[in-house]
Amino acid sequence: MGYGITSPSQIIDLATIKQGCSKLRTAVGDFEECGNAVIQAGETLTEKALSVDESTLEYSISSLGEEIVSLKATYEGYADQVEAEAVRVFHEQKQEYENYLKQLKENKESV
Repeated sequence: MGYGITSPSQIIDLATIKQGCSKLRTAVGDFEECGNAVIQAGETLTEKALSVDESTLEYSISSLGEEIVSLKATYEGYADQVEAEAVRVFHEQKQEYENYLKQLKENKESV
């Protein structure tokens, strides 16, 4: 894929992207802690305490906690995908710039 790279300033800032992905991974760590607290709340509250007209919310609370915990892995996966794609694009752009410089040099030598 051609990016039209003719200057190093046009190459994506891989370090900043990696830093952002790292911050995302750190932030989603709270999902696990929060989800586990919700699971614990669901286990602590008895079926009787949560029942209304013989219906209970006990399972729903614990399952919501499990869903919150699973979000951590989901968002970490997104960060991994973004980072991998950024690395791929960075190398393609860098190679394109090197080819551009090589072409400029060849053009100067042929004149």
